[in-house]
Amino acid sequence: MELVPEDELETSSRGSSAPPADRIARKLDRFKRQKAAESKLLEIKERKERRGRSTKAATLSTKSHRMPTMSIEDAGLIEMNIMNDWQEQTKKAIEEATTSWYNDKPLRRKEEDE
Repeated sequence: MELVPEDELETSSRGSSAPPADRIARKLDRFKRQKAAESKLLEIKERKERRGRSTKAATLSTKSHRMPTMSIEDAGLIEMNIMNDWQEQTKKAIEEATTSWYNDKPLRRKEEDE
């Protein structure tokens, strides 16, 4: 991208011998080039920002889709052991509740009879 055209450099170094309409046209051209350069820089900056955001999103998404640390078979065995332990604890709790209720019931009958 050419920043300042050669003919503009020549006229500025020689002095302003051009008619006012030509000078205005050159100023407008220079203004348009400056605006185009600014918009190009802004576009490059926005592209970099978008690229940065997309890489952050990519790293976040890869963290959420992490590979499991154990196999499915190992997980199934662990779950089965947990369920067996839970069933044993529940069975013991039910037995304790049943035996204590059964033992307490005859005592109440004796008290009622007296």
